[in-house]
Amino acid sequence: TSYTNGEQVTNLASAGTTITLYAQWKTPCAGYTIMQSLNASNINTLLPNVNDTVVVCDMRDEQNYTIGKLADNKVWMLENLNLAGGTALSADDTDVTSTYINGFATDGRLTKDGNTIILPASAISGFNNDSNAFVYNSGNKTNCGASGQATPCYSYYSWIAATLGGKQDDSATAETRDGYNAAASICPKNWKLPTSTTSNARPTANSNWKTGDWYALATAYGANLENSYYQNSNTFYNNAGPGTTPNFLLAGRYYSGSFNGGGSYGRYWSATSYASTSTYTLTFSSGSVYSADDYRRSIGASVRCLLGI
Repeated sequence: TSYTNGEQVTNLASAGTTITLYAQWKTPCAGYTIMQSLNASNINTLLPNVNDTVVVCDMRDEQNYTIGKLADNKVWMLENLNLAGGTALSADDTDVTSTYINGFATDGRLTKDGNTIILPASAISGFNNDSNAFVYNSGNKTNCGASGQATPCYSYYSWIAATLGGKQDDSATAETRDGYNAAASICPKNWKLPTSTTSNARPTANSNWKTGDWYALATAYGANLENSYYQNSNTFYNNAGPGTTPNFLLAGRYYSGSFNGGGSYGRYWSATSYASTSTYTLTFSSGSVYSADDYRRSIGASVRCLLGI
């Protein structure tokens, strides 16, 4: 009989019965490059040119993702993150440091267990508290995000879940300052959540949005964000939306246990805080794009990670 990590043995014949367990070791992600192994030294060998793509594997759950070098010359996931609720995350495989985990106190439905932080279980209910972590895994990875298809796809995370608590570097309190970035994320090790600014100032003022990852990506795919962090245009949708190489999906959102917006808009978390109840996102539809759209932390939004180099 095979048992998963942490599973309770339930087939003992009677009290006092003993069984012998045999460990069967295997190489994770056999045949695929592991996402956590990619860095500035080896990525240009794997993806030398813009528009190059490759399938890689996340060692945490052996799930495969297509990644690619996009027009901003950065390496992105070309699919939404689909990490399951209940996953235990460590500094060995996730965008979080051991120091952060050591200083983390169980709160907001995120649980510290030894040297890991555990995501809450997947559930449609929730997404109703700006200080809590919520996860919902839809189980659907096909026919999602195209216009008119109001269907949940991939996975949805509240911001507290997406940033493993939304903490400052010292992991003591949740980041609430406008323009400051959370210290950790659920992205694989060596990957990160995109930013809406890196200037520690409000990204929607004084051209600060121009320092963020979302600005660089949106402008690389034709959005005119020179004078504002948003544009009423279909350019980003046409160049980077469903069916393109970047394949950003109109995946909608969850809020207070309800799903809406599927096929109408996509909303993707950034690491950048706005206030104690809201955070900046990339939001786009067939007619507009925002590289710094502030929105409630409690909603279930999509996650795309980029290589942190």
